[in-house]
Amino acid sequence: MEYDCQISYNVFGGGTQKADSAFSPANTDVWVNYSEEGLTDSIVNWPKVTAYMSWHWELISGPVELGYPKLRYSSYMMAMQDATEKPSDEGEEILGCTFSPGACGYTCAVIFVQAIKNSFPEDQNMIDYVPIHEMGHMRGTLTHLCDEYGMMRSEHNDSSCVMGQDKFAICTGKDVSANPHFCPMCIEKLKQVLWEWP
Repeated sequence: MEYDCQISYNVFGGGTQKADSAFSPANTDVWVNYSEEGLTDSIVNWPKVTAYMSWHWELISGPVELGYPKLRYSSYMMAMQDATEKPSDEGEEILGCTFSPGACGYTCAVIFVQAIKNSFPEDQNMIDYVPIHEMGHMRGTLTHLCDEYGMMRSEHNDSSCVMGQDKFAICTGKDVSANPHFCPMCIEKLKQVLWEWP
């Protein structure tokens, strides 16, 4: 995964140990290519978030395929201060968002670090949890732990799976940030993903 961050908002500043620990049961490593660390701290308008990220996503020189630029990495994460005009998710603050793979199979996620700090002051667990949760969406197209009716989805078999939304999962009440891990069903799904080097 390519990773960029604004200068004061590096979610992997202390390393990727928590993410490594979450993904290791699936026999997959977390390999992060630190690209531009030190982008100017700024708040981006929500409609421009993907454009902001695409300005920094590394391209490789070569032919344009299917009308898209050829990107060096097929997955990308940006950690930034925050965004204005974020859509409301039933009154919940959006702390991170994954944009589904498009026609070329590329996927990207953004982490709004200041929103995490504002919502959960002094809580390092939340800063560790959000990127792992978003990488679950990015790497394995994993679903949320809870469905829209507040029930645990059948795709999960651990009530404290990191794919729970927010600090305490809506459907189970478990703190999913305390020990971020994937449930056995998510692990099996992650094991099926074939990774290719760029």
